[in-house]
This record gives sequence, C-alpha cells and structure tokens, in this order.
Amino acid sequence: MVAGVDAMLIACTDFGTLPVVATLEADLGIPIVTSNQAQLWATLQAAGVQAAVPGWGQLLDGTNPFARIADKEA
Repeated sequence: MVAGVDAMLIACTDFGTLPVVATLEADLGIPIVTSNQAQLWATLQAAGVQAAVPGWGQLLDGTNPFARIADKEA
C-alpha cells in the first residue's frame, strides 16, 4: 500500500496501461484509474452496459470503489 494515497490517476492516453492496471493495483494496494479506462467506463455506463470487464482494474471489473462512493453521495 502507498501511505497516504487513496488512488492513482494516470492521465495520459498515450500509454498502453489497460493491460497492466490490475497488476499495478495489486502491487500498490490502491485503485488505479487511467484516462482510457475512465472513458471506456463512462461509455459503457452511458450505454447501460453493466457487465464487468475483468483484468482491466477495479473501475471495470465490477469492484469499482468509485461507483460505491458516487452511490453514497446520491
């Protein structure tokens, strides 16, 4: 775990991060969000798709910690 860090944002779309997001999360012990991952998640949500995308991090695999935060605020 990274002390004092709740999550990490990788905000550049020119990195091939989707295949390694789950590994980064496991190694660092925190959720990772990338620009491409967030755009895919938002597109799936807008289309009403609720299916999990395993292997591409918590945001997409059905264990989305950020959706739970949003649900609490609603």
